[in-house]
Amino acid sequence: MKFLWLTLVSFFPVLVQGNVSFQSNVIIDKNSLIKLSRNDKVKAFLDLLAHGEGTSYHPDVKILTDQYRLSFCNDGKISSFKDHPRKRCCSPVGKRIICATAAGRYMFLQKTWDWVTQEIDLHDFSPLNQDLAAIYLLVISGAMQDILQDNIVGAISKASRFWAPLPGNDYKQPQTRIKELLQVYSKRLNFHRRSVGELFKGKRGGPWTKK
Repeated sequence: MKFLWLTLVSFFPVLVQGNVSFQSNVIIDKNSLIKLSRNDKVKAFLDLLAHGEGTSYHPDVKILTDQYRLSFCNDGKISSFKDHPRKRCCSPVGKRIICATAAGRYMFLQKTWDWVTQEIDLHDFSPLNQDLAAIYLLVISGAMQDILQDNIVGAISKASRFWAPLPGNDYKQPQTRIKELLQVYSKRLNFHRRSVGELFKGKRGGPWTKK
């Protein structure tokens, strides 16, 4: 099974896509990103991104960490989290043949990954660092403020500047319907809140659900 959608936009320290400028001069402390990664709303939005990229329900995914081992090459799971796999493959996406280096839960292009890791000092492709890189992109796009203020429609639109499968951009790739994304977000937010509650009660959180 090939991924249904793929992030294709490359980003660099000075960023302009169309008429939209990004907050590329924002200074973000890694500890602040780690703190955000523990927020239930942020966790749910990361799940939304994975759903949009098709990694949350890929047939090779048996456990959550498998999502972080996927690549656009679809040639098996990434064997090591030491670094981005840096492999370029071509595959049909919609009616087009697309060649890309996308990998990981959020389908980072190699160029995007290299830029973000320099910005926030990441040293491997581990699941935590993939999460932090995605959170960094949400912050500089302005989507994070909307997420924390429960404006998920606005957050999706702003995040679509980085993730082509999200509605709100004109990258001419297949996009997930906003209604579906909102349903995924609501379901995953309830899951994370319930898991935290069960943790405080001495119980374990429920398993990852693919859809």
